[in-house]
Amino acid sequence: MLTQCKEYKKAAECYKSALDFSDQNVDDLLPPVKRAALLQNLGAVLNSTENYQEAASYSQQAADIYGVFQK
Repeated sequence: MLTQCKEYKKAAECYKSALDFSDQNVDDLLPPVKRAALLQNLGAVLNSTENYQEAASYSQQAADIYGVFQK
């Protein structure tokens, strides 16, 4: 919703908060594929704000997780 309204900064904050929350809680709370989706979405939002290096880092983390499932 925030990305559709072009509220990229707020969207990035929400994705980061969700990742922080999942990091502080039980691993089973957020399955790897859901974590990968969060990372991928965060990367896309950061790319929209021209934070390319940070976006690439999150996108790579997502790709690494997705890669595990393709083997």
